[in-house]
This record gives sequence, C-alpha cells and structure tokens, in this order.
Amino acid sequence: MEPRVWTSVKKSFRKCLLSGVVLLLGLLFCFAPSSSCQASEATYQMTEAELTRLEDNLNELSKINSEQEILLGEQQKQLNDSEKSLEKANEKLSEADKEYKLLRNQMSDLEKELNDQQTLLETARLSFEKFEKEENAKKSRLKQERNFAYFVCAALAIWAASK
Repeated sequence: MEPRVWTSVKKSFRKCLLSGVVLLLGLLFCFAPSSSCQASEATYQMTEAELTRLEDNLNELSKINSEQEILLGEQQKQLNDSEKSLEKANEKLSEADKEYKLLRNQMSDLEKELNDQQTLLETARLSFEKFEKEENAKKSRLKQERNFAYFVCAALAIWAASK
C-alpha cells in the first residue's frame, strides 16, 4: 500500500473508533440507574425521649430568643433616649460655644477700650506733670522777681534814707 492511502485508512479508523466510543457512552448513560444520579436524603430514627428533649431545647431556645428580643427592644429604646440626650447636649454645647465667642469678642472690645483709657490716663498724667513743672517754674520765677523787687525797694529805701 501506498503511504498516502495508509494515512487515509488511519483517519477513517480513528473516526469510526471515536464514533463507537461516543455511542457506547451515550447508551451507558441512558440505561444507568436513576438512583445513582439523584441525591438521596438520609433518614434518622429518634426515640420519644430524644424527641421530647429536642422539643424542650427548641422551647428553651424560643424562650431565650423572646427574652433577647425584649432586651434588644429595651436597649434600642435606651439607645434612642441616649441619642436624643446627646443631640440636646450638642445643641447646648453649640449655644454655649456661640455665647463663649460673643463674650470673648466683648472681652476683646473691653480690653481695647481699657487700653485706650489707660493711654488717655497716661497722656493726662504726663500733661499734668508738664503743667506742674511749668507752674513750679512760674512760681520760682515769680518768687525771684518778688525777691528782686524787695531788694530793689530795700535798696531804694536805703538810698532815699541816706539822702
């Protein structure tokens, strides 16, 4: 046989073999028992004491669940009350903060006014000291003039008495 013909025979044989395997697998799945494909549920047997114990546990869990729900309700109420209290406290804090800022501004204004008054008072003190020095100088000058006038009068009186 020629190599070309031999290759063609090999390909035909492979196709035939593959078709046969697919056909066999299809038949196998069609005739397989259905119980192997389905999931079966397990069945358990229980005594009456076990059933009673299970029911008691269920009732106990139900009771605990009810108590927990009541407790949860109370805690939610407390949480709501706490949130309301917190909200009120935050509002009061906000108002206090506004009042604090207002008072701080007023204090700043008063400090500025106090500084202005102190500056004016210092200026008045300096003016008074200057005035006092001027007055003392005037008094001293007038005293000197008076004493000079007394001296001149005394000298004139002595001169007039000597003539």
